[in-house]
Amino acid sequence: MKLLFTLLLSILMLSAIIPQNYKEVKIYISGRTDVVYLAKQGFALDEAKYVRKDNSLILFLSDREFEKLESSGLRFEVLIS
Repeated sequence: MKLLFTLLLSILMLSAIIPQNYKEVKIYISGRTDVVYLAKQGFALDEAKYVRKDNSLILFLSDREFEKLESSGLRFEVLIS
């Protein structure tokens, strides 16, 4: 039991030490299907900012989410890396 507790504590400490990077990205939306796709992929669209001028969404993505976006085929622009 003590070994299990020590192992779990070590894992928690390591996850706190390893920083997670975030990027601010602008995703250009061509239609409703793009928004539905992003929602199904688990992107936090409730925190996204909609830009009407160029029909885009601005949001912060973790490295893992950014990799999903890169493989999605959607047009995007990194604002802050």
